[in-house]
Amino acid sequence: MRKFFGIFFALMLISSSCFAMKFSQPVKLGNASSVDASFDVYKIEGGTQVRDGVSKFGSGEDSIYFFQSPAVEKNHYGMGRSYAYGSKNLENTFLFLSAYGCEFTQIKTDENLTLYMVHEWEFDIRGEKYILLGRLSDGSFVKYFDSRDLKSKYFGESTRRADVPGFSKWYCEGDTVVLEYKRYSGNGGEFRFKWDDAAQWFSIEQIVY
Repeated sequence: MRKFFGIFFALMLISSSCFAMKFSQPVKLGNASSVDASFDVYKIEGGTQVRDGVSKFGSGEDSIYFFQSPAVEKNHYGMGRSYAYGSKNLENTFLFLSAYGCEFTQIKTDENLTLYMVHEWEFDIRGEKYILLGRLSDGSFVKYFDSRDLKSKYFGESTRRADVPGFSKWYCEGDTVVLEYKRYSGNGGEFRFKWDDAAQWFSIEQIVY
């Protein structure tokens, strides 16, 4: 009987690992970078222009769109000049806040979900941002995490510049996205975002080095 339960438990573990969603290796699609000090115009590398002020990164349906003025001027964000990325439908996009530029990386899965890591550049590591988006089977985009929210939730509003964490790199492990951070004062660490198939969302675990 004990042997039977041991075999049954082992089969359950194998079964769960077989059905876990798997991520492909990340593929860089391209970037949008500011061309002058005014930060009003962005140079597109790796993407294709769809129409005036709109570019897409990727191919076919699995594409992410980047909107810049005049396409987004006086848009639904209520700003005079602003920039956004996400779906080809402007109403399903996310506000782009970096003045310097951003890079788009695609992660395929073995299910009807495509992930995009958006890296927003800043003048130093403590200001750079990482946003993980997902394109669902119906073409809509969702935001799974934003490193700005992680700083606020896990580190608080620190007034000491040296205490502000900087996100240094990210990578994929199976069905998990790992985002590492460094601190000039104190220990660094990482956040692990593991896909939860039941919740259809990512769980979050923080590990301090």
